[in-house]
Amino acid sequence: MKIAKIIRNGFIIMVVLIVGIYLTNRFTEPVEFDSQKWKTESETEMTLRWDMMNSLRKNHKLKGMTKAEVIELLGVPTQSYNTSFNYDLGPSKRGINYGYLELTFNEKEVVTDFVVGDH
Repeated sequence: MKIAKIIRNGFIIMVVLIVGIYLTNRFTEPVEFDSQKWKTESETEMTLRWDMMNSLRKNHKLKGMTKAEVIELLGVPTQSYNTSFNYDLGPSKRGINYGYLELTFNEKEVVTDFVVGDH
């Protein structure tokens, strides 16, 4: 009986924590994309790029941009390859994963696709 009570209480605590984390993330104010802030993100604003991603995707048509236009908008990428740019987004608010924005270019150096993910 005691073990069942401990398991039940542990389960209730876990559910409350998960719901609390979900609601905290759900009701945070959206952050408008700001090119200058994106380029100068500091360690005190570690999730700033994550917070700006929805605004960036909504207000800037990344597909079709040239490499030069991307650099003007987002600054120098964290990693650069022949056919892609990667930008670190910092830690996600949902855990310990770090996010990234990967832009893929065609042979004319135009963005053909982009992915936002975490690792």
